[in-house]
Amino acid sequence: MRRRYAGIDLVIGDLPRVVDVNPRPTTSVVGIAKVMREELADLIFRARFATLPERVTVDGKCTFNKYRLV
Repeated sequence: MRRRYAGIDLVIGDLPRVVDVNPRPTTSVVGIAKVMREELADLIFRARFATLPERVTVDGKCTFNKYRLV
């Protein structure tokens, strides 16, 4: 089985909805790294060459906003 990474954009409302899927990690990695206690690079390495932990610890939240540049 091949393992790949993708950037997935979600909108959370009454239900979570996927709005975009990119074939590579994107800006979301910045937010994920801010709220995970584990090192993201270590998890990526372990996903390829070792065993992943049963769970990861998420502490807090991170949001991004796009502003129109004038």
